Amino acid sequence: MLLSFRHADFDALVQLWNSYYPAEFSMDVATFKSKTVGHDLFDWGASAINVRDDEILGFVTIKRSAGDLYAGPNIDVFHLQSIAYKEADSAVDLLSHAKQVLKNRGAQALAFGMDNGHFFPGCPEGFHALRSFLMVNGFEEGPVSFDLERDLVDYSWPKGLPEGAEFRVMRPEDVPAVTAFFDAEFPARWKFDVLGQVKIEGPQTVMAGFIGERCVGFALIQNEGAKNPIGGAVWHNSLGPNWCSLGPIGVAKDIRGMGLGDGMLAAGLLELQRRGGRRCIIDWTTLGDFYGRHGFTPTRHYVGATLQLAP
Repeated sequence: MLLSFRHADFDALVQLWNSYYPAEFSMDVATFKSKTVGHDLFDWGASAINVRDDEILGFVTIKRSAGDLYAGPNIDVFHLQSIAYKEADSAVDLLSHAKQVLKNRGAQALAFGMDNGHFFPGCPEGFHALRSFLMVNGFEEGPVSFDLERDLVDYSWPKGLPEGAEFRVMRPEDVPAVTAFFDAEFPARWKFDVLGQVKIEGPQTVMAGFIGERCVGFALIQNEGAKNPIGGAVWHNSLGPNWCSLGPIGVAKDIRGMGLGDGMLAAGLLELQRRGGRRCIIDWTTLGDFYGRHGFTPTRHYVGATLQLAP
């Protein structure tokens, strides 16, 4: 029997999650709720829980497109945010339900992960049971991305920070300059996510780069105690005590190639180190060489997976 998430036992759902996914994707109830039913894009109609005799056999969470929140996403592409199950048949029922609901709305495609407020940038590459399930059910694989990690206990950046630039933790009075930077350089998802975190966590969640009074770069920084961990920080349970995360990160187009990117990254990492951060995660990237210069190595790998729903 399929039930709505309005009847969810979240402790039981997270217990199923943690028995299904590998340990590096360990989940807790607060994070699970905030990224599913607590998120504005959670799809109550397409998401469902499969129950038999009060036993949870599986669940699927679906998210709507972020196209109404910022430019870029296709409004007709939905997201299979997560799925977990004890029996493959129960997963087939859940996916069939979601597909039918979405087809009735005229949806074009269903992408695994990549939603706003995501857990996954794609299907975990080494999780063969899930990857095979998706492929058998018609998902087509796409680009690969990965997370990277390192311990910041001994981090240093011997090249120093670029002259003429100031890197500092964002202050309340910096909001207009940082907003203008996002409007000019990253007006879509990164602006939405980062300024949204500033409203929740405060300006100290952003390391900002300035040349004069102009904001020229940013890095989102999160550490243990964050109220609303996003991005790679959703995996904080597997990172251990004093976890931290960095990203997204970006600099203005007209100053790239001058070392500002490395400087922005180093400044963010040194601030996290100053706060006592240890295991640091950078998620959803393909820039292994860039982050590798700072001692990061790939950990979780993901492969894109999309199911076409429209004829």
